Amino acid sequence: MIPGTLIYWLGATGVDATVGKVIACPAIDPDGFAHHGLAEVRWADGEFDLCTLDEIEEIPAPTPEQVAQF
Repeated sequence: MIPGTLIYWLGATGVDATVGKVIACPAIDPDGFAHHGLAEVRWADGEFDLCTLDEIEEIPAPTPEQVAQF
């Protein structure tokens, strides 16, 4: 996934309304190594997270409101 991509988090019930932005992919895990199955994400609320690529999905056509959050 390309850094700068806006994404949704995929919860247990499917697509969640939580919007984030990919900061780095592959992400550097706390062990200090790059992992190609991880992305570092900044969520709209300002929190950062490491997510597996199967936990997130690209927003195909972000709205202006979604883009403005970042």
